[in-house]
Amino acid sequence: MESHADFIPMKLLAFLNLEQFGDGRTCSSLRDLVRCERAVSAVEFALVLPLLIVLVFGGFELSRMSAISRKVTLTTRAVADLVTRNVSMTSSSMNLVLNASAQIFAPYSTSGLTIIVSELSVNASGVATVAWSQALNGMALPQGQVETVKAGITQPGSYIIWCTVSYNYVSLVSSLFGSSRTMSDQIYMNPRISNSIALSG
Repeated sequence: MESHADFIPMKLLAFLNLEQFGDGRTCSSLRDLVRCERAVSAVEFALVLPLLIVLVFGGFELSRMSAISRKVTLTTRAVADLVTRNVSMTSSSMNLVLNASAQIFAPYSTSGLTIIVSELSVNASGVATVAWSQALNGMALPQGQVETVKAGITQPGSYIIWCTVSYNYVSLVSSLFGSSRTMSDQIYMNPRISNSIALSG
């Protein structure tokens, strides 16, 4: 039975500076590597490993980003819905609603979460101004500030609740890719029970 060395061309042996004996044996560490299936498998694994790591971490990051983006949307709608179910609120009751967002956002931390809930007053000319505003991990909007609202959302002489949520997403592998982004969502809702919602305290 011929050995693998018999199939190695003489020019290739000369190029690699290998020595072939009369019995067909080749003296080289390369010969041992080629004939060792474990070594070949190790080389193949080393070549594929970086791609596998990128696929695993990339897939994990995409699923995590998608889950948090969904949490941002759910939080936006839930907070606005809770507020619009009231006739009046106090600062403490509003804080309870804002802090309840941690239950919706679980298991993710709310340290990078910013929520701003405002009531907009729309005058007869259709100009919307801030009647009141409360925030979590951020700055509330100044009272009286004019806000631009998309056409068709408001009606002259009405009030509307405006809730915006943003989240500073930082990748778990940001040290490698330096990836971070802001996820945000907003919603406008009409008060359900009364024309407006008074905020006191």
